[in-house]
Amino acid sequence: MAKYKAISFEDIENLATKAATGDTSALSELGRLNSKYGRAANQRMRELEKREMKTGAYKRAVDETGGKGRFSQAKTGDPETLLRSLEKTVKFMNYQTGTVSGEMTRRENILKGLERENYNVGTDRKAFLDFLDSDAWNEFKSMFGSKDAMKQISDAMERGANITDLVDAYNDFVNKESEAEDLLQVWDGWYSQ
Repeated sequence: MAKYKAISFEDIENLATKAATGDTSALSELGRLNSKYGRAANQRMRELEKREMKTGAYKRAVDETGGKGRFSQAKTGDPETLLRSLEKTVKFMNYQTGTVSGEMTRRENILKGLERENYNVGTDRKAFLDFLDSDAWNEFKSMFGSKDAMKQISDAMERGANITDLVDAYNDFVNKESEAEDLLQVWDGWYSQ
């Protein structure tokens, strides 16, 4: 993929201001940049999807695009619309995890940090990392804090649980199919067969 020179939000806003005052060349440049960066951002989104790395920047991009998961590539429009579109796109392009290599680096750093702290992540490292990006993990760490939550996960995995078991237990808890009063009891009560 071609490298794109970073453009500042200030430069984008200056172009939009000029375009709003009737400068047609500024409006044309704003549209050209929106198309160029939108195309590049969408390519990054497709690469993340292909590699099943729908986390971090990818999730934020889907939210930013109203659930569409694709950025506008419009070359024409009013200055305000092009400005907002280009700002969203450039924001995504600036995220480290907006590229496959950036996401891979993030994941490797997480695993190294967990290994340094002697947490058990099991044998399926990809599943474990996907779990850390799940609603189950976010809920669990909000209940107990990251460090205590990770200790609980590590302990459950040492007892033989795998990520699927933990997510299933979480889903049972959320769907009120568990008799336990809280998620900690659900996971503490898990025993391998």
